[in-house]
Amino acid sequence: MRQAFKDPPHLNPPIVVNESAGATQGYFKLDAPLALIFGAMRKNTSAELATLSGGEWSSFDNGGELAQDLGVLTNHLRNSYVLSFTPTSAEPGLHTIKIRLVRHPDMIVSARSNYWAAEPESNK
Repeated sequence: MRQAFKDPPHLNPPIVVNESAGATQGYFKLDAPLALIFGAMRKNTSAELATLSGGEWSSFDNGGELAQDLGVLTNHLRNSYVLSFTPTSAEPGLHTIKIRLVRHPDMIVSARSNYWAAEPESNK
Protein backbone atom coordinates (compact mmCIF):
# COMPACT_ATOMS: atom_id res chain seq x y z
CA MET A 1 0.00 0.00 0.00
CA ARG A 2 1.35 3.42 -0.95
CA GLN A 3 0.76 6.47 1.19
CA ALA A 4 0.66 9.94 -0.35
CA PHE A 5 1.94 12.88 1.64
CA LYS A 6 0.25 16.24 1.34
CA ASP A 7 3.28 18.27 2.40
CA PRO A 8 6.89 17.80 1.26
CA PRO A 9 9.32 16.66 3.97
CA HIS A 10 10.45 19.51 6.21
CA LEU A 11 14.15 20.45 6.15
CA ASN A 12 14.07 21.02 9.90
CA PRO A 13 12.06 18.05 11.25
CA PRO A 14 10.09 18.66 14.44
CA ILE A 15 11.24 17.46 17.82
CA VAL A 16 8.58 15.01 18.98
CA VAL A 17 8.11 14.46 22.71
CA ASN A 18 5.93 11.52 23.69
CA GLU A 19 4.30 12.63 26.92
CA SER A 20 2.23 9.56 27.82
CA ALA A 21 0.81 9.16 24.30
CA GLY A 22 -0.17 12.85 24.17
CA ALA A 23 2.73 13.53 21.82
CA THR A 24 3.74 17.13 21.27
CA GLN A 25 6.08 18.54 18.71
CA GLY A 26 7.95 21.77 18.23
CA TYR A 27 10.63 23.36 16.12
CA PHE A 28 13.89 24.82 17.32
CA LYS A 29 14.66 27.82 15.14
CA LEU A 30 18.33 28.70 14.81
CA ASP A 31 18.08 31.26 12.03
CA ALA A 32 18.27 34.37 14.25
CA PRO A 33 21.26 33.32 16.42
CA LEU A 34 23.11 31.92 13.39
CA ALA A 35 22.55 35.16 11.50
CA LEU A 36 24.09 37.07 14.42
CA ILE A 37 27.04 34.67 14.56
CA PHE A 38 27.76 34.72 10.82
CA GLY A 39 27.30 38.48 10.67
CA ALA A 40 29.78 38.89 13.53
CA MET A 41 32.31 36.66 11.76
CA ARG A 42 32.33 39.01 8.76
CA LYS A 43 33.14 42.02 10.92
CA ASN A 44 35.59 43.11 13.58
CA THR A 45 35.06 40.28 16.08
CA SER A 46 35.95 42.21 19.23
CA ALA A 47 33.73 45.12 18.17
CA GLU A 48 30.82 42.77 17.43
CA LEU A 49 31.19 40.97 20.76
CA ALA A 50 31.26 44.27 22.59
CA THR A 51 28.18 45.53 20.74
CA LEU A 52 26.19 42.30 21.12
CA SER A 53 26.85 42.26 24.86
CA GLY A 54 25.80 45.89 25.31
CA GLY A 55 29.32 47.25 25.52
CA GLU A 56 31.29 49.73 23.48
CA TRP A 57 34.49 49.55 21.51
CA SER A 58 36.91 51.97 19.97
CA SER A 59 40.00 51.93 17.81
CA PHE A 60 42.89 54.33 17.92
CA ASP A 61 46.01 54.95 15.88
CA ASN A 62 48.02 57.16 18.23
CA GLY A 63 48.37 58.30 21.82
CA GLY A 64 46.09 61.29 21.34
CA GLU A 65 43.21 59.12 20.13
CA LEU A 66 43.83 56.67 22.98
CA ALA A 67 43.70 59.50 25.53
CA GLN A 68 40.48 60.80 23.99
CA ASP A 69 38.86 57.32 24.06
CA LEU A 70 39.95 56.79 27.66
CA GLY A 71 38.34 60.13 28.55
CA VAL A 72 35.07 58.99 26.96
CA LEU A 73 35.29 55.69 28.84
CA THR A 74 35.91 57.49 32.13
CA ASN A 75 32.87 59.69 31.52
CA HIS A 76 30.72 56.66 30.75
CA LEU A 77 31.81 54.88 33.93
CA ARG A 78 30.64 57.82 36.03
CA ASN A 79 27.33 58.05 34.19
CA SER A 80 26.25 54.44 34.03
CA TYR A 81 23.60 52.30 35.66
CA VAL A 82 23.04 48.59 35.91
CA LEU A 83 19.58 47.43 34.94
CA SER A 84 18.26 43.92 35.35
CA PHE A 85 14.96 42.26 34.61
CA THR A 86 13.23 38.92 34.74
CA PRO A 87 11.82 37.82 31.37
CA THR A 88 8.06 37.34 31.25
CA SER A 89 8.21 34.91 28.33
CA ALA A 90 9.17 31.31 29.02
CA GLU A 91 9.73 30.67 25.32
CA PRO A 92 13.31 29.59 24.60
CA GLY A 93 15.32 31.32 21.89
CA LEU A 94 16.49 34.78 20.94
CA HIS A 95 14.50 37.71 22.38
CA THR A 96 14.80 41.42 21.61
CA ILE A 97 15.29 44.04 24.31
CA LYS A 98 14.59 47.73 23.78
CA ILE A 99 15.48 50.19 26.51
CA ARG A 100 14.37 53.80 26.31
CA LEU A 101 14.01 56.70 28.66
CA VAL A 102 10.39 57.83 28.50
CA ARG A 103 10.99 61.25 30.06
CA HIS A 104 14.26 61.84 28.18
CA PRO A 105 13.86 60.52 24.62
CA ASP A 106 16.78 62.66 23.42
CA MET A 107 19.28 60.80 25.65
CA ILE A 108 21.30 57.92 24.21
CA VAL A 109 21.02 54.53 25.90
CA SER A 110 23.82 52.04 25.34
CA ALA A 111 22.59 48.52 26.07
CA ARG A 112 22.46 45.08 24.57
CA SER A 113 19.70 44.59 22.02
CA ASN A 114 18.79 40.95 22.70
CA TYR A 115 19.22 37.96 24.96
CA TRP A 116 19.12 34.20 24.59
CA ALA A 117 16.73 32.17 26.74
CA ALA A 118 17.59 28.50 27.18
CA GLU A 119 15.01 25.76 27.49
CA PRO A 120 14.17 25.04 31.11
CA GLU A 121 15.78 21.87 32.38
CA SER A 122 13.29 19.15 33.18
CA ASN A 123 13.44 17.69 36.67
CA LYS A 124 13.92 13.96 36.29
